[in-house]
Amino acid sequence: MTGKGSQYEDEEGVKRADKWMERTKWILSCVGSALVSAMGGLILGWWAWERSRHHGQGHEMWMVPVGLILLITPILAFFSLILSQLLNTRGG
Repeated sequence: MTGKGSQYEDEEGVKRADKWMERTKWILSCVGSALVSAMGGLILGWWAWERSRHHGQGHEMWMVPVGLILLITPILAFFSLILSQLLNTRGG
C-alpha cells in the first residue's frame, strides 16, 4: 500500500495528503473570510467613531459602503455555499 513518498492511501483509496490539503484550504478560506468580515466591521466602527468625534459632519463617507461590502460579502458567500452543499447532498 505504500507508494513513492510518504502518501498513504486509506480504505477508500483517497490519499491522506489530498484530504489534508482539502481541509487546509477549507480552514484558510474560513479564516480569510472571517478576517475580511472583521475588517469591514472595524471600518464601520472607525467611521462611527469619527462621525461622533466630528459631530456628524459627513467626513469619510466612503467608509460606509466599503465597510458594508466587506462585512456582508463573506457572510453571503458562506450561506450560499452552505445552501448549495445542502441542495447537492439531497440530490436536487
